[in-house]
Amino acid sequence: MARSRKGELTTESVVRRSKSVPWRTIEGKGILVDRDSGYYFSLNRTGQFIWSEIDGVRTIREIAGLVVKRFEVDEETALRDCLDLVADLVDQGLVVPVTS
Repeated sequence: MARSRKGELTTESVVRRSKSVPWRTIEGKGILVDRDSGYYFSLNRTGQFIWSEIDGVRTIREIAGLVVKRFEVDEETALRDCLDLVADLVDQGLVVPVTS
């Protein structure tokens, strides 16, 4: 079983999308394809928004702030959702942490 990276991520972590993961919006859902495994991943509207804001510059906290504004949720919920999704994406190799 692969080790989760959730404990390694903080709200100040910065991640970038893997260059080898193509994505598209199909019928309102974000579809990511892992070329290495052949698996695809579906993101809901919030997940798709978070994915689109992952740019290798913004921290998870900054992305959560954008989620608060866009979806009118509280900061605690946005931070938790961002951390959970980003940790899953890191575990799947779809995003990678940026090191200083």
